[in-house]
Amino acid sequence: MGSLVNAGVGAMAGQMGFNEALTGMAMNQLGSQVQASGALSWFPYIFLSLQQLFNVGHSYIFRKMILLLCPFMKKMEGQGAPTPVWGDSSSAVSSGAAALGPDGLKVDIETPDLYIPLMSYVTYVLMYGMQRGILRDFRPEVLPSTASFAMVLLFLEVGGAKMGFYLSGSSVPVMDIFANCGYKYVSACLMVLARILLGKSPLYYAFFAYFGACAAWAIRRFLLHFEPQGVQQQYGVPASNLHNHIIMGLAIAQIPLCWLLTPSAVGAAVLVAPSVMTSA
Repeated sequence: MGSLVNAGVGAMAGQMGFNEALTGMAMNQLGSQVQASGALSWFPYIFLSLQQLFNVGHSYIFRKMILLLCPFMKKMEGQGAPTPVWGDSSSAVSSGAAALGPDGLKVDIETPDLYIPLMSYVTYVLMYGMQRGILRDFRPEVLPSTASFAMVLLFLEVGGAKMGFYLSGSSVPVMDIFANCGYKYVSACLMVLARILLGKSPLYYAFFAYFGACAAWAIRRFLLHFEPQGVQQQYGVPASNLHNHIIMGLAIAQIPLCWLLTPSAVGAAVLVAPSVMTSA
């Protein structure tokens, strides 16, 4: 297969005026260097990791959403079931070692996934645009600017968390951090909905406090399952408190991050009204 590709590239180079033999030799050398570096071995691993993070069913999504909306509840054991209903903290929670059901889908809702963060992210962007439209403050650039701001905020959060875990010697996979940090968009969607229904009412801040606490408690609950290991385990260094401090810092950071993601209750209609009254 590689020789056919190299021959095709060589023929195209010949039509463009390049030497086919030299082009073929360069392509062969480049292909051998890529194979020797092992770069191609990353693609099956990445594909498998993403497949496992999206390997969810309706039951998992329903129970995970309940847990995200009320993460303070204690885990309950399923009667006669081989795996707990709300997850087992003693089981491995990495995306590669997640317990699967008979249908091959995730069972333990304590394990991270990317389906709920992705769907809640898209829903958040659409609801944000709808809220601005209700206030007559919608512009064509609202949706892309909201999506890019939320995504940049998430990447900065994940990058900071990964650097902190690396310094603490904890081998928490970056995709699992990405998934756990993305659960805040479930709370952000409900905050936007509360803003639409309540507007500038002081009752909105009660909903914001609860949903912000849910986002903070959920990420703390899920990340506490990752034990400090990696470099510390390899060299026999005892676990430091930095691992737990980083988790606590991420949990506290969810509240200001959610505040940055929620829209304002003031729109163009409110700003235009005084000028209309003055002109009248």
